Amino acid sequence: MKAPEHAKQPQTDRDVNMTPDAWLRLQTLDVPVLISDPDHTRRYRLARFIHENSSAQRGPFAMWSCHRDTIADISSSTELILTLEQARSGSVFFDGISRMAPALQSELFAFLTDESRDHRNGTAAPSVRIITGTSVPMLPHVEDGSFNGALLYRLNVIHIAEGDC
Repeated sequence: MKAPEHAKQPQTDRDVNMTPDAWLRLQTLDVPVLISDPDHTRRYRLARFIHENSSAQRGPFAMWSCHRDTIADISSSTELILTLEQARSGSVFFDGISRMAPALQSELFAFLTDESRDHRNGTAAPSVRIITGTSVPMLPHVEDGSFNGALLYRLNVIHIAEGDC
């Protein structure tokens, strides 16, 4: 599929190295995106750009900072579920995904594998675009067991690395 001339490109501090066809796929495929860049502002801007130029643009844009998730408890799990429900038909940007607590990784994995019916009330999972950001390589976290490899596989459908943004 050839990208139309009007395929939008993000307006960031640096040039973007993705082809128009790649941007078109990013905008038209409603799949998870992993953004790897040490600069938080660039990760956030790119996540907003993806949201605003996808089918999720009609819904809300929510942000979840995983930097605070070193210890997960019942309230964090409930907050994650509420965030996903509130972003129905929109996007959630999980920044600092490498620091997400294992219990919350399990909740997010269940959501992404469509096993995420809320076992408390039996409701179906909302339709939400998942965008994640990290400033560190993820593979070492999988190798040391601090991050769920199956979850990374689900989140890394489209990977935008530092040189791409």
